[in-house]
Amino acid sequence: MFYPLKRVNPTNCRVSLQQSCDITSPESLHSTLHWLSSEGHRRQMASAVGHPTVAWDFGRYITVTRLAFGAGFIGEAGTWQLLANAVAPVAQTYSSWQAFARGFVTARGSWMRNAGNEWSGSHEETVQVVHRLLDPTNSSSLWQQVPREAIHHSDHMPA
Repeated sequence: MFYPLKRVNPTNCRVSLQQSCDITSPESLHSTLHWLSSEGHRRQMASAVGHPTVAWDFGRYITVTRLAFGAGFIGEAGTWQLLANAVAPVAQTYSSWQAFARGFVTARGSWMRNAGNEWSGSHEETVQVVHRLLDPTNSSSLWQQVPREAIHHSDHMPA
């Protein structure tokens, strides 16, 4: 599922994309996704967090892709293709969901310290969500339902 809500509000998705990434069109979407996948915040944040922030960049890449689908900037097949582009860099960098989560949380914490107060949501809330995703007793967590190795064999991508 690309979007966690039963009903997608395209206007809210467009506003979120515009406010968070200055994305206002399919063209600016693809430019931003290219930047996140090829460069992103990795260079800027590497010295602050001690490693490249691949998890942060691709976490954002995935969120932006889902919002773009909700906004109507891309269709289902295009969404699956864009998501497939995130598999190799993430799988090559992280050997587990735990490692991905540590990288994401560390980088997000650094980003939040520099982003200012205009961004809603606290870092503590993100940490709590990550703990729920990693909790082996949480049977509704996709990270518990799907082994990390399965990302190489998605059965949802169109042929």
